[in-house]
Amino acid sequence: KQSSSFSEKNNLLAFREIKTGIKYEKGEDDIEIEDEWESEIKSQSFSETNGAFCYVKNQKLYIFAPNRWTYNLRKTLCEVTGFSPENIFITRTNLPDKNTDILWLNTLICCQCAVAAIKLGKPVKLEFTRNEQRIYAENTSAVKIYHKTTVDKSGILKSMEISIHVNAGAFNPFAQEIADRLAISSIGLYDCPNIAISSKIYKSHSIPSSIDFSIIDSKAFFAVENQMNKIAGLTGFDPMELRLKNIAFDTKKQKSPFFLEQGKSSILLSTLNKNSVFLRKYASYK
Repeated sequence: KQSSSFSEKNNLLAFREIKTGIKYEKGEDDIEIEDEWESEIKSQSFSETNGAFCYVKNQKLYIFAPNRWTYNLRKTLCEVTGFSPENIFITRTNLPDKNTDILWLNTLICCQCAVAAIKLGKPVKLEFTRNEQRIYAENTSAVKIYHKTTVDKSGILKSMEISIHVNAGAFNPFAQEIADRLAISSIGLYDCPNIAISSKIYKSHSIPSSIDFSIIDSKAFFAVENQMNKIAGLTGFDPMELRLKNIAFDTKKQKSPFFLEQGKSSILLSTLNKNSVFLRKYASYK
């Protein structure tokens, strides 16, 4: 299944596929649950808005901007303006907070500003309004993740089919990293013998978008935890018990040369279950 807003686009920027186990055939007593989950984090920023100030003097280009990626900025300015690297002088002004996480957005603004300064022969300042800042600078990619999960009558996960779709907008140099990280984190902390994951990042005519690498995994966790809640709701299993049954053992040997540390997740969940009021509230609400 593909989200309709993405399936019409053929502009694939990045792709990652992960498969392990077999193509599981649903048994007579098995339960199959499917749904699509969407996560798009919007956060309000109160820092200075994005912008740039540029001027040309003595055949040299001067740039003042809150740029986080000066190497990319200098390289791009060379390509756009024709100025050599040694004739481009960049002064980094106060950086906005991390909510404005589009690394290359300020580079685009600087290039527009520089071209205008060259053509007009005058200093040029370009600055976003607060509304433009909200729409363009604080825009993150919406992530849609489709889950089809099979569990047996005891609540043990038998198979997970996961399809991830991200509309990256017009430009995103980190598309492959986003595809990889979403694919890796899409099953969360759970152990399932048969897994098929497809992670696709598309480009479109919408505005360039970024993703905060400090929260990218949370979008995949959001989807898999909602799926686990739905499984619990449809099967009648206690949601905490369901998780503890299927959580990957902390001491499980890794087949991969890479070790992804999970921490003592099963102990944490058991302790929360024991010391919190979850069981009382769950029984009451149910």
